[in-house]
Amino acid sequence: MPTIGSFRRAPLLSLALGLSLVVARPADAQEHDLHFESRLRGAYVDAGSTDGRATSLLLRFTLESEWNGVFSTLAEIDHVSTGWRDDHSDGARFNDMPLIPDVPGTEVNQAALGLTFSQAEVLLGRQRITLDNQRFVGSNGFWQNDQTFDALSASYELFSGSRLYYAYIANANRIFGDDADGQPRNDGYYSAGSDPGESGFLGDHEHNSHLINAHFNEWDFSDLGIYYYHIDNRDAEPDSNRSLGLRYSFERRIAGLKWRSEIEGALQKRMQIEDAPTNTYSRIEFALALHSLEVGLQQERLGASGGVGFVTPLASAHDFQGWADKAFAIDSKGMVDRAVKASWRKSPLKIDARYHFFESVSGDVDWGREFDLDLIVKLARRHRIQLRYANYQSASQSRAALPDEQRLYLDYSFEY
Repeated sequence: MPTIGSFRRAPLLSLALGLSLVVARPADAQEHDLHFESRLRGAYVDAGSTDGRATSLLLRFTLESEWNGVFSTLAEIDHVSTGWRDDHSDGARFNDMPLIPDVPGTEVNQAALGLTFSQAEVLLGRQRITLDNQRFVGSNGFWQNDQTFDALSASYELFSGSRLYYAYIANANRIFGDDADGQPRNDGYYSAGSDPGESGFLGDHEHNSHLINAHFNEWDFSDLGIYYYHIDNRDAEPDSNRSLGLRYSFERRIAGLKWRSEIEGALQKRMQIEDAPTNTYSRIEFALALHSLEVGLQQERLGASGGVGFVTPLASAHDFQGWADKAFAIDSKGMVDRAVKASWRKSPLKIDARYHFFESVSGDVDWGREFDLDLIVKLARRHRIQLRYANYQSASQSRAALPDEQRLYLDYSFEY
């Protein structure tokens, strides 16, 4: 996990820390918000011939300060401790046990200087970046150690309800932490296809990447997004890509019935792969809700051709293609994920169930099925209990590549 000593490799972070010391002087309109969060987790994996288990505890302290009308600072420190270390691999250690990527250590998770103008906000330093539904860029926040970025970002308000966002990323601080050895692995969480052998499980990826994301929300019921992501990954060059996409969402309530739909499409070119084809991505989702119940259908397609697939290396990967973290490891043959979803909520309980059907884009491979279930209880705003279950069942033709697996996570979270 990144440590104080690792700042020497993060010039943007060092600059932000230095500037924050310069501007952090008394002012008449100072505001300081100290936030504490903890999450205790037990995890169990049934991988057929081998079972894995882990316990972990996250302690997070966040301080947001507004020094005046222009300058602000953000600091966040995480500490993660783990148990049953001999019964699982975590991405920094490997012992031939199932992978549960909650890595122990202490780090500065965020440290940034903010500048606020009339319609613009700028943030310089280590920061969490989550764009849209985090399919392309996210924090991977399910795991105890977030993915954050050493970056310069700027957000500008357009018209009455629209926004233009830009970020330059110099480094990605990945969930595996600085202690990860970077050796090539094939443990299911990142196979050689989606995380090339050149990078393995490195805790940091050096970048020279640019993100542009525009949202237009000027109409009733509709939201239109356009994005261009130039991902130049110096430590995992085959993942470098240029992606251009369009996202549209519609939501309306009629006579107590809520209709929600999302349509998204993107084109991608892998920059460091010779003669790489242009691949496509698409996602379509339709959902209907009545009172506390919502049911929906979704299809997500990550295209592939010529042995090269569509990749999203900065995504919150756990949130997509099943919570068993099996199916998204496929790269060269692509992936079609068709899912049926149902959720029900009535305070303090929420139930979220999903059933996935996986198949390849090329090669006519049936990757199998997966059932996912979330039970979430929120008590008195500060307390949260979550039980997450995933059951992946491979098809006969894919069992050698992706064997059956069940996962169970039990979390208790407290915020103050």
